[in-house]
Amino acid sequence: MAAVNEGSASHAFAVAACRECRRDVLTYADGDGAIEVRRCVHCDSRVDGDLRWTDLAGLEPFGYELDEGGEPGCVSCATGGCGVGTSVAGDGGKRAN
Repeated sequence: MAAVNEGSASHAFAVAACRECRRDVLTYADGDGAIEVRRCVHCDSRVDGDLRWTDLAGLEPFGYELDEGGEPGCVSCATGGCGVGTSVAGDGGKRAN
């Protein structure tokens, strides 16, 4: 894994073990500024334990990749599975966000 120090680059990603997902996952910061916790990007569970910081190239071993083209959204957007890629009545055909 291509490790970087916390905060050493704007493209650093925090990875940690998620008990609910039972694997290493990307995490995101959640909090009001006074207290910050890290959460799993998949299930939103609180992630406790050691964070490992990696750059973009280091995400592949965890099963993540960068998609540099096409429409924004997840795999199920094409089928309307998540709702992001579907039109909402009365929105003039725009995507729901």
